[in-house]
Amino acid sequence: MARISLKFGALNLWPDALGFLESSALDPPFQERVAMVFEQGSTHPEYAGSAPVIELIPELGYTDLTQQAGDIGKPVERVQLNATLESLLGKQSGEDGPVPSVGIIFTTQDAYKYLFGLMFDQGEFGAHLPAREGAAVYLDEIHNFRSTEIEEQILFTTVHELGHVFHLQHNDVSASFMRRSHKTGTYPARYFKFTRRQNDQLRKCDTDPEVWPGGSPWRYS
Repeated sequence: MARISLKFGALNLWPDALGFLESSALDPPFQERVAMVFEQGSTHPEYAGSAPVIELIPELGYTDLTQQAGDIGKPVERVQLNATLESLLGKQSGEDGPVPSVGIIFTTQDAYKYLFGLMFDQGEFGAHLPAREGAAVYLDEIHNFRSTEIEEQILFTTVHELGHVFHLQHNDVSASFMRRSHKTGTYPARYFKFTRRQNDQLRKCDTDPEVWPGGSPWRYS
């Protein structure tokens, strides 16, 4: 059984975005929904076939990671995200098994691309090791493209990026969490699941360093 703590952070958010976050995505029911996707033996009708070897344990609340008032509202660069993730999680090792904690950083926008989320912790160029410890969710970008179902899009994006933390690849053919979001609308409920093949990979989390968080750098396949 891979028991992994799930920590949340907020970076550079405007007060209204932070208020929305506190009442929605940082509310215990939301955090529990995220964890339920991966939870052992989950039979929740929204999430068919979650992996039975992973137990994500959300730490309720969040850490405000904004360094100074002048940073509020600014887009973030990936080097900043890597440093912020280390502040959130501390030093960890994924050599012998999954790292004890993974993190989601709710922030503004990526400095270079229009993205809803990013598993930035890829281990490339030695930026941050071990790799695959966390991801970012860009709230300003989601609000720019969504006027309704915002919380559902945040949920979908959060789980999608956590899927990358477990080394799941994009799948734009099947209805699943690993389909890339499009700008025109949030996917319906039938997309809020993992496919059988994705679950097969997740079930290797406690035995395969290519799957467990912190076990290997990100590789596209």
